[in-house]
Amino acid sequence: MNHQFSYSVGEYEHDAFSIDVVTDKHGILYWSDGFDEGWRAYVDGKEVPIYRANVNFKAIVLRPLFKMALLAFYGTLGLAIILAFTTRLFTNKRIVS
Repeated sequence: MNHQFSYSVGEYEHDAFSIDVVTDKHGILYWSDGFDEGWRAYVDGKEVPIYRANVNFKAIVLRPLFKMALLAFYGTLGLAIILAFTTRLFTNKRIVS
């Protein structure tokens, strides 16, 4: 199975850089540039932690489709709760003759 992964470096300055990444698999993006606690990383506009990699470099975790997976999970959970409640509601009614 072929997995999709591509990247392009946009801006690269001494105190900032941007990388556009396209992937369909979880992974770690490793950048062999000096680690410093002052750096910040953002994935889809949200800040993510930067980890120290190989003693002196940077890495971030990439989780493609994470938001969609959460939506599917909570949607399914909500549907199951509604179905359980509805089933319980209709099975508890007794007919008296």
